[in-house]
Amino acid sequence: MKIHFFVFFCFLLFFCVFTTPTVALEYQKAQVITATGVAIEVEVADTPQKRQLGLGFRDYLAPKEGMLFVFQQRKEQHFWMKNMLIPIDIIWIDNYRIIHIEEFVSPPQQNEKPPILGSHGKKSNFVLELAAGQVKELSLRTGQSVEYRF
Repeated sequence: MKIHFFVFFCFLLFFCVFTTPTVALEYQKAQVITATGVAIEVEVADTPQKRQLGLGFRDYLAPKEGMLFVFQQRKEQHFWMKNMLIPIDIIWIDNYRIIHIEEFVSPPQQNEKPPILGSHGKKSNFVLELAAGQVKELSLRTGQSVEYRF
């Protein structure tokens, strides 16, 4: 009788763990307005869980859409391309000013460790990720200002 209970318990545990759907994160929507007045629709990553997932596992990001990472402290923010499937542009922002840009950051190849990217010692409290090529398309440059509409 104990063996049957144990087998049943293991089956039940296995079923619950592997058939429970993952909880989808709900992101607040906002806009980042460029210096030229272009509105970029963004999902706001404002919790550790949302920031950790980021754009991971996504296979497409439309032009003029992205993810805005919001941090409580101004410091050098580091990013890497863990679980990324698409190339992106990464823009570090200190309050309302672009301080650093990395263009066409590619996802790592299979079995390759993703590099860690930062703003070269510059402090920021926002990081904007866009589809690769959008920095050039939107004429974004270091020193430009941006606005937010939450």
